[in-house]
Amino acid sequence: MSTLGEVKARIADELNRTDLDSQIGAAITRAIRTHGAKRFWFLEARQTQTVTAEDEYVNLPSGTRNIDLIQVQIGETWYPLCKVSLAAMDDLKGMNVSEGQPTDYAVEKTRLRLYPTPDQAYTLSLIGTFDLTLADDSDTNAWTTEAEDLIVATVKKHICRDIIIDETRAMLCQGAETEALNLLQDETVRRLSTGIRPCL
Repeated sequence: MSTLGEVKARIADELNRTDLDSQIGAAITRAIRTHGAKRFWFLEARQTQTVTAEDEYVNLPSGTRNIDLIQVQIGETWYPLCKVSLAAMDDLKGMNVSEGQPTDYAVEKTRLRLYPTPDQAYTLSLIGTFDLTLADDSDTNAWTTEAEDLIVATVKKHICRDIIIDETRAMLCQGAETEALNLLQDETVRRLSTGIRPCL
């Protein structure tokens, strides 16, 4: 299980360069941002948020990428909320301003807007994809383990193309990136058991 620092060291070693620490760090951040927009099994998670009475808005968890399902807890049971557009939410609010158990939601930038406005505190369960971040060289997560080869190949491609200016090496790294990406996509299909290659 590699740490961020170990991934940086691997990249520097494979590039045979010891003078690119800042460029490698920046390229890793860029690679994670680029590939974080894709749907991989290790980005899928469940997070909870608590909504308060008389507040129709609740912040999305930090790093939310996609929301697949939102449920509200009533007693021991979880009930799914229906996703509507912002325009439809305005219509609902215009027709009825009552408070109660939320049944519908709309996404408004980094917030959820609920209908009806909660009449008490409720717990929401959000299922979707969320960012994984790396801050320190001692940090580790799926980007430095399951997706290490993808991140290494992507970073080397960027360094060779944009810093070293070696198009031949950049093309070789592009091939390695494509190979690593395909392996992760296939593993994602296998783990999610959809039988369909994920949309990227």
